[in-house]
Amino acid sequence: RKRSLTCPKATIDQEGRYSVSCGDETGVTDTCAADLAVESRDIRIVKAPASVEATINEECVIKVTLNHEAVKAQWIWNDEQLQSSENVQITVDGAEHTLTWKKVDSSMKSDTLVFKAGKRSADIAVKAQEAPLDILSGLESLTKATEYKSARLTVTVSRDNGKVKWFKGRKELEEGDQYKFESSGNERTLVIQ
Repeated sequence: RKRSLTCPKATIDQEGRYSVSCGDETGVTDTCAADLAVESRDIRIVKAPASVEATINEECVIKVTLNHEAVKAQWIWNDEQLQSSENVQITVDGAEHTLTWKKVDSSMKSDTLVFKAGKRSADIAVKAQEAPLDILSGLESLTKATEYKSARLTVTVSRDNGKVKWFKGRKELEEGDQYKFESSGNERTLVIQ
């Protein structure tokens, strides 16, 4: 009679020496052994971005697709292997590996993210940048000022570290005796003296 040991999806950690013995009530009558060597699959990266632009304080999703499913992979940032955490989510769906930074930090200005699977790796240049600066509350279409008194024009912008330029017509204004620029939180004010 034939007896079999089957490893339906052999993995590297199942390599080793396997043996079988048989016998009857008097004891072992026969033994044989074999070494199992598991060859790793030819894992290739099918699709990976060369670079990613991330916006500070927003979510960033990076996806890499391999040619095989069920492949252990690593995401490496600043020479450290990333793990799922409060700000990092690592998921695998078939052959697609996804890294999600839930909130890009300002300290991530630009660096290289490394994705490793088997003997293959992909370097992904990550460039973190500020979100575009928006004017949340603009200038009134007509502002009245009294002659020989200071006039103030104020706007509210979307970031407290945002810089604005002031213009009269098409000419950019420079701060000096006639014009003062003030900044407080998200408000930017032009003082005309």
